[in-house]
Amino acid sequence: GRVFLDADGIKRKIQASVGKKACTIVNFYKDTGICQAVAKNQRFEHSMLALVALNSIWIAVETDHAPAMEVHEHGHTAIVVVRYLFSISFACEWLVRFGALRRKLDAFKDGWFILDSLLVLSDVLDILILGAFMDSDDSRANGNTSLLRLVRLLRLFKMARMMRLFRAVPELMILVQGMVAALRSVLFTFVFLLFVLYVFGIAMKHLTVGSAVGASYFGN
Repeated sequence: GRVFLDADGIKRKIQASVGKKACTIVNFYKDTGICQAVAKNQRFEHSMLALVALNSIWIAVETDHAPAMEVHEHGHTAIVVVRYLFSISFACEWLVRFGALRRKLDAFKDGWFILDSLLVLSDVLDILILGAFMDSDDSRANGNTSLLRLVRLLRLFKMARMMRLFRAVPELMILVQGMVAALRSVLFTFVFLLFVLYVFGIAMKHLTVGSAVGASYFGN
């Protein structure tokens, strides 16, 4: 096979993937009912995308001013309230979308819905872990590092919600798909450069044996 992909072939592949109609969770919604009406509403979709963008900004603000356990220890009540409001909002969105499904098992057929489910679960775990931490006097006194690390991992995982913004903006998806299509060429270019450095490194080692240059720059 060819090492470097044809540029026109890459373009055709990206255009085909962009133009192809994706199978989304909307295809599994009911035709009647309140939940499906809300889930299919464009205003609801745009509102949730705006909420995702705000949540991404808020995570940065929260990280700077009150990281992890310090939120509860130093009385950052406003930050706690906003965090819970975001968690409740995303949980309500998940419940609406789940309630709109014709068959509940269809939820496993959509990767984005599975990601949303994991993110909502991480919100719940975040709240439970922090609650358990605050209820335990020993944990607060000793600074339970295992709980702290787990909370930090959950914080990082929540940034995955930004992927929904990529899905909503086709131009961003084209950029991502273009980079993925070019990964093979980039990988072989990197291997080629390593090969060149290796060959010239050995050559310079032999050519500069016994000289000051060899001792300074090509000692091994």
